[in-house]
Amino acid sequence: MTELITSLEVDPPTWNESVRRCGGTIFHSAEWSRFVQADQPNAVPEFYTLYGHDGEVAGVALGFSTRSVRRVASPFTGSRWFDAPPTLRDGSGVTLADFVAAIERRSRDAGDVTLRMGSFASANTEPTLSELGFAIARRIEFELNLASDEKVLWDGMGCKRRNTIRKAMRSAVVVRELAADEGVGHLRRLQGASFVRIANRGGPRLVHRHDSCGDPVEGLIDAGVARTVAAFVNDECVSASVFTTFNQLAYLMLAGHDAKALETQAPTLVLWEMSLRFRAEGFTRLNLGGCGIDAVQDTSPEHGVYAYKKGFGGTLLECASGEKTLRPTVHRVSNLVRAMVR
Repeated sequence: MTELITSLEVDPPTWNESVRRCGGTIFHSAEWSRFVQADQPNAVPEFYTLYGHDGEVAGVALGFSTRSVRRVASPFTGSRWFDAPPTLRDGSGVTLADFVAAIERRSRDAGDVTLRMGSFASANTEPTLSELGFAIARRIEFELNLASDEKVLWDGMGCKRRNTIRKAMRSAVVVRELAADEGVGHLRRLQGASFVRIANRGGPRLVHRHDSCGDPVEGLIDAGVARTVAAFVNDECVSASVFTTFNQLAYLMLAGHDAKALETQAPTLVLWEMSLRFRAEGFTRLNLGGCGIDAVQDTSPEHGVYAYKKGFGGTLLECASGEKTLRPTVHRVSNLVRAMVR
């Protein structure tokens, strides 16, 4: 490693080209930085470019930092996080450990209390993060290889999954893409129904934070790196999903379904049809998203999610998020103060 440059602003096309050359995903892109900032206005995007011994870009990373706007609390609340770990150019001679260690030094110099490294669309990072002293949270993601023939994709699914697709076809489910405002409106409405089901089966109680006007997801769609896909039964929208699309990877980012969708297997038909559409458009991978590692246990509230996505026959990606407390004493005091004011 020779030099790490951190910037608060970049030229989006130039930055995205570096991301693509390093094999990065939507979670490293300029569009994702704008999405997170719209979703969390106090988050400050930071663009990291690592140069190798050959003087070329060896890797890139997209991080975010936050701290309290209150002057007294600001020194004790600094936090830095990455939704995905740094991505590296093949053959650069620079390791992920070098990159993450350099980020940690920058984070310590800035007085941050915590540093978190996410794992979206990223596998096999646990050894590095563990070696660097991060506390690990394991996840699983499910990914389809769209370079395969359609028959291979079909045969790779379990018999049960193929039958549910046939059921959706018999139920006259219609899949189509929607404009940003209409699609996101359906998505948020249907997410409400999904949130109720998740809570009822013992999962977390989720709440959508945004109004329908100016939803951050619309920014991704308007930028051309996401699309909303809906399923209709008798002209009624029963399922809506948002897929991000960047660097030949389609990623299932959000979804919402009502009871009619589950009855007709509409979400399953959406995933099957979109796998074929993305394949025809030249995408090489479709990531169905993931779940916590505990979901493999049949006692987990997420076990149904695990079994459902596994049924599509894709590759199981072992992902690991990591978090490190950089200032333990400050962290303990901050937690104590927050507990006292609740």
